[in-house]
Amino acid sequence: MVPKKIGILYLFTGIGHYRESYSIRSALKKYLPSVEVDLISPISILKKRSSFRSKIAHGIYQLVVNVTLFFNRSPKGFIATDNRLKDLVIEKSFKFIFSVVRYVEGLASKRFMEICEVGKYDLIISTHPIASGLLFGFPKHKYWNICPDEVSIATAEFYRIPNYTNLVNSDSVRNQILKLSSVRERLSETLVVGHPLDPLILSKKEKIFKRIQSEFSLGKVEIGLFIGGFGPKFQKKSIIDVIQKLADFVKESNIIIHVITGNHLDFERRLDDVIEQYKLSKYIKVYRTRSKRELVEVGHRLIEKHINVMFSRPSELVFYSMGVGMPHIMFDPLGPQEVDMYNLLNTTAGCPFYREIKSDLCEVISDKTELLKMSRKLYESGYNLNGSENVAKLVKSYYEDISK
Repeated sequence: MVPKKIGILYLFTGIGHYRESYSIRSALKKYLPSVEVDLISPISILKKRSSFRSKIAHGIYQLVVNVTLFFNRSPKGFIATDNRLKDLVIEKSFKFIFSVVRYVEGLASKRFMEICEVGKYDLIISTHPIASGLLFGFPKHKYWNICPDEVSIATAEFYRIPNYTNLVNSDSVRNQILKLSSVRERLSETLVVGHPLDPLILSKKEKIFKRIQSEFSLGKVEIGLFIGGFGPKFQKKSIIDVIQKLADFVKESNIIIHVITGNHLDFERRLDDVIEQYKLSKYIKVYRTRSKRELVEVGHRLIEKHINVMFSRPSELVFYSMGVGMPHIMFDPLGPQEVDMYNLLNTTAGCPFYREIKSDLCEVISDKTELLKMSRKLYESGYNLNGSENVAKLVKSYYEDISK
């Protein structure tokens, strides 16, 4: 038996959950080529409805966005600490907040499933914790939840879906989820599959690593400045700041900078002004991506063929740095899960926050010995990045088993 239709559910709160959905779809098409695989974005579907255009609906939507921004823009309170009292306060407050969100999701669940027509799919795979919560009550054998991030105990409370199949990145995340689960819930499967990296990048990771190592040995640097679909103001400002700080240095050292704009028109205008002001058109390549798919594909092409140092928030891109051994300088995190992923990259290879090294940025970029070390530590981390292929294999195996 082969499923006819599989839906991959994500929320476009940033490009990460789309990137992971895109990668899983690529793997599914490889192992189950006859299956129709749709990417489902509830926000995109809701925005097309006439009722969404009313002032009340739009006001509620903006309120939710602003509350989410306020909640996620307090990263300093999330950073790991040895203070057990502080950890406990954060953990308990998160549990309370997430329980409220889950209650609201339960109220909206039935209507959400009708609007997104999830019933027409043989299997739903969710890559976003909010989207996952909207499917409580959906048949358990038709719904798999994926936790695509490295998360701590507080964030794991939100990512897990009790009594459903949870597919996670690592043993660490699995242990966190099991700590939160009751005895009965532990009977449900929580499987380690690895992070769902793009199968194309995964298949070429050794080749990319060798390119990066070779380029550093030759003194060549190409920088990638990444911004996703969400594009917070502080990240736009930081990218401009990087370019201004490196303006003279890139001319002296013949460094190339690649910038993905993420379809943020205000950012593009400011970027154009800075390039003209500092006469950097020869040294900066701008990619004015206009869709989620284009943003992902351009970014992956740059990782594969061009850049050897990456700047971004500690988002899902940290796993690409670990996969190919690419030194990664991180902008401030947006949300507790990005703090967890910063900690992962920092403890693995000493990758820093931009704000920590911006006064010495030229020295950091010019220290090829340290870049080589950081690259090797990232590549040799051994982090499991086979998630996309493992999910596809599990789906194929599941349907082969039930057809016997």
